Amino acid sequence: MPTNTARTNDFGNFEEYAAVLLDAFDSLSVPYFSAISSLIKTQAAQDWENARDNVGALTAEATVATFLAAVQAQLIALSYQDNSTRLKVATNALGFAGLLLDVITACLALLASSILQRHIAVVEKQLTAIETATAEQLKDLTLPSRGLPYAFDIQRRISDKTAARLPELQRPRPSAEEGDNAPQLINSRTEIPRSHGPDIRIIAESLAQIRSALSIGDSASAAILYGVVCFFASVLCLAVATQPPAVWIVSAVVCSLFVILPVANYFMRLLGIRSPTNMLDV
Repeated sequence: MPTNTARTNDFGNFEEYAAVLLDAFDSLSVPYFSAISSLIKTQAAQDWENARDNVGALTAEATVATFLAAVQAQLIALSYQDNSTRLKVATNALGFAGLLLDVITACLALLASSILQRHIAVVEKQLTAIETATAEQLKDLTLPSRGLPYAFDIQRRISDKTAARLPELQRPRPSAEEGDNAPQLINSRTEIPRSHGPDIRIIAESLAQIRSALSIGDSASAAILYGVVCFFASVLCLAVATQPPAVWIVSAVVCSLFVILPVANYFMRLLGIRSPTNMLDV
């Protein structure tokens, strides 16, 4: 039993050393060190929650891509029959490219979201199994952190749950046999079947699948970015090819705001100018 405790405290020793360093940071009066200290304290707890948040982000990304694909299809319906000039050919080319990129984004985002949902549930189930595991099943719950996302935070959760479970296993209980009033430790082999206990290999495999899903999600993000560029470019080409200068010049200015506004907001923050979007920052 002490061997199990030693194994589960590997990350605990690191947290003790980190706590000493963080206390040293907090003792300094420089706000920079206080901000770094706060960030380090909260980062480990946020990692696994961020994995869950990625599911919602990917679902939203697929919804936006579907909307853009529908709008792009309507634009193609207005221009696909006319290829009389190079500008109209460019309009159709950009329109079809944007439509394909939006569809690719929706497919990749939904695929990544489904993979994340499945394997996040698997990891959560394995972590919950620690709460009812036997002492034998709590052995060797060391996660190989190399190349696996969220490995440090998952190992920290495993250590916390194991540390909370071990005292319950060591608590004496009355014997089940009649007439035997001597205290007895909980039988680690009969509390729960071995097959129902936590399996570190399943957690590692699920984290590897989550890593793959995150890569797919990154591809979806890149695809939707190029899809948005093709969408705006096709709109401008269509406006230039079919509308008078007063119309397409205004359209070009409005499209440029897509880039200008975030840049302007960034410089306003640097200059200390408060806008309605950053008045909530305190």
